[in-house]
Amino acid sequence: MEVIIIKNNFLCKQVLSWLLVITAMFGLSVPALAYDFNKNERSTAEENSIVEYSFIVKDDGEAVLYGSNTPVDGRIPRMSTASLLIGLWEQKKMEEKMEILRVENLTKKYGKGNNEVIAINNISFSIEKGEFVAIVGSSGSGKSTLLHLIGGVDRPSSGKIFIEEKDISLLNDDELAIFRRREIGLIYQFYNLIPILNVEENITLPCDLDDKKVEQNKLDELLKTLGLENRRKHLPNELSGGQQQRVSIGRSLINNPAIVLADEPTGNLDSKTSEEIVDLLKKSNKKYNQTIIMITHNLEIAKSADRIIKIEDGKIV
Repeated sequence: MEVIIIKNNFLCKQVLSWLLVITAMFGLSVPALAYDFNKNERSTAEENSIVEYSFIVKDDGEAVLYGSNTPVDGRIPRMSTASLLIGLWEQKKMEEKMEILRVENLTKKYGKGNNEVIAINNISFSIEKGEFVAIVGSSGSGKSTLLHLIGGVDRPSSGKIFIEEKDISLLNDDELAIFRRREIGLIYQFYNLIPILNVEENITLPCDLDDKKVEQNKLDELLKTLGLENRRKHLPNELSGGQQQRVSIGRSLINNPAIVLADEPTGNLDSKTSEEIVDLLKKSNKKYNQTIIMITHNLEIAKSADRIIKIEDGKIV
């Protein structure tokens, strides 16, 4: 089994992808190229075909091609365009379906003895990266408690919560606060904006708390997406309810969190503005491949999500 490392970056991937699509249209085969942008060197391909292979693109942009043929004189075997296209497609699907949240046997109890209340009762589920999931249930069903546990705002009585394979139940208070600030975006029903900070300052607050430099281009693009580019210097009391919630959404997205948690984000808005906010959440989900978990009691709003999880009496039903 031969292992071939293909040094790659975003531009190289795009060029390779288009090359494959074009050649596939004509039923051709193309050489697999090893291109190192640092050394500016390239290896050409052999005439053989790879029958068994796996094509994996790692997070650092490096591509690894596993093939059954052995290169001659350091040259890379040729594989069919169709095979490589299938490999790329399968890899893309694997990346899209990467599990970002896993909840195992989660339980949350309040009180003791006769006064004990089980808010979350031994539930388990998982969510994939890029999913937009709605959690619905009646008042007192446990949905907000579940959101607070996932967000690290509260701790479970038992069970585990894995976010990007990190068990947040094992973190101490300081570690949890840092993790929550960097990896969790929170959107509340009542916005929770700082009244003395303007739109820009409220959105970039998570970066400031983390001593992280704000990328101005990213901030400008986010403000445009939110429809707030002409309100960037306004204070919260100079904005409508819908605009304040847009600021809250921007604040949740600025740090590229693993998960955005929205707790009844439309509960304080009229129907028209609620629809606009849900559309904005969907747009953020698609545009940034942002994983979003939204708590709502409104089934019509929940239908906007990719998946609905219903909770009653602390259990998934």
